[in-house]
Amino acid sequence: MPRNGSGTSSVINTFVIDTVADPDEVNANFNDVADQLTNSLPRDGQAGMNAPLPLQNGTAALPALTFSSDENTGIYRKAADSVGVSGNGLEIAYFNSTGLFVNGAQVTGTVYASKSGSYTALASDNGAIHRYTAAATASLTAAATLGSGWNYTIIADGVTVTIDPNGSETVGGATTLIVPANSTVKIICDGSNFHISQKQNVWETIETRVVSATTSIDFTNLSAFRTLKVSGVLTSTSAGAFVMRTSTNNGSSYDAGASDYVQQVGILTNATYTGASSTPSSMQISHGAVDANQAWSFDMIIQNFNAAASTMADVKGHGTAGATITKADIGGGRIAATACNALRIMHTVGNIAGPIIIEGIRG
Repeated sequence: MPRNGSGTSSVINTFVIDTVADPDEVNANFNDVADQLTNSLPRDGQAGMNAPLPLQNGTAALPALTFSSDENTGIYRKAADSVGVSGNGLEIAYFNSTGLFVNGAQVTGTVYASKSGSYTALASDNGAIHRYTAAATASLTAAATLGSGWNYTIIADGVTVTIDPNGSETVGGATTLIVPANSTVKIICDGSNFHISQKQNVWETIETRVVSATTSIDFTNLSAFRTLKVSGVLTSTSAGAFVMRTSTNNGSSYDAGASDYVQQVGILTNATYTGASSTPSSMQISHGAVDANQAWSFDMIIQNFNAAASTMADVKGHGTAGATITKADIGGGRIAATACNALRIMHTVGNIAGPIIIEGIRG
């Protein structure tokens, strides 16, 4: 009863009625039947196929591989080298060597987890939402490994989270990104770098520090920010002025030429208001002679920071100078029309101490 290559079987030996059957021929028939039964696919799953199982091409309406209770749902051959999947007689998706094509919205499974420390996001975290409950660094696996379309959401629950891409890769155009406390950022990979999805034109916290006995406070990697806001309450060991300088080489050096800046300083002391303009080597962000060990509180807005234009700064502050509370209103900036990417806060004479925060708007 051998098959002919198309699945049709035939009997090896035939016999005539009322004749003696040759035992060898009878045994050959039974052996052939047993062999074909052995090489058949048992319905109870005792054995599997030992060769490919060819199917008809099928269609979306009548798939080649289907289910007894749902005959218009299954798998079919859509075209040469292309496999389709259908449901209720309609194509759901198909795939080939180019990739997977889904009809309708592609839904990624959401994986929620709470993190209490630093973590490296992996390819398996695609679509994940991780809530960070302690200050941490979220490192990113190489973009080429994660692939285009990979995405990951960070919830900073009352803490700040630093996003640190692999090597020289960037996230949102920066080498690192601070996720402010009580905010959420979605990261999307394009296969080479990372982008972020968040509300536009809003302030984001870049960094918060509390310094002690330092000569200067430097903020680097600011090339993604068009506008900056710096706020602080600082003291110095010596009487003098708090000033700021900018950098175009990410802090390798800071602009300190004799006329790199321009400023107009207005000081209100009691009922007396005085003003003066100058082109110094650094821009004042305080009275020119804040008393030693006395706090100076200030808020400074800097415009055009990463633009190829003059940097414009506006400072408002108050503190003690000459044992008297004074208020300062200062306008100015860096004169050269060159994009900046780092900022330094310093004192003209002594060391600095106190809290300071820098925020920014990208652009």
